[in-house]
Amino acid sequence: AVGDNDEHVAGYELNRRVRFGDRDLRYTWQPEFRTRLVRRALAHWAGYDPHDRLDVDGIVRRLPGTIVHDSFASIEEMMRKAVAHGLTTGQSYYVMGRRGSALQLITSPAGAILKQLVLRGSWRDGWVGWVGAWSGAVHATVKHMRLLELTHQDGS
Repeated sequence: AVGDNDEHVAGYELNRRVRFGDRDLRYTWQPEFRTRLVRRALAHWAGYDPHDRLDVDGIVRRLPGTIVHDSFASIEEMMRKAVAHGLTTGQSYYVMGRRGSALQLITSPAGAILKQLVLRGSWRDGWVGWVGAWSGAVHATVKHMRLLELTHQDGS
């Protein structure tokens, strides 16, 4: 927590919990720590669209508690976001110099599902956890489809 010896702390991070409809997902995409309280002079945005992040030059401490992220009201909204973010991420990867491959298109979606179901235990969130794991695979599929398309358009 914030205390007297925090004068050298540049920022604080909290866990961000995803919400689907009226349910907090306790395992799917968890933990997901986000830096949110910072000394402005020591912070800057980094990462890539749509997965930007706030980087801080200095000590970042973790605060207890969670930020609730009202992410999805329905499966339709979850899938629309997975596709839209996948297209944007593929474009961002391409601009960053990455190139697509058929191997990535095959392995990345499977890896996304396994990461959620096995490493994060999203199955414990019930059917919504399974849907979340599959939406991650949709995102990965679209991301690598777009990256592969851009790679072949430029002749790489």
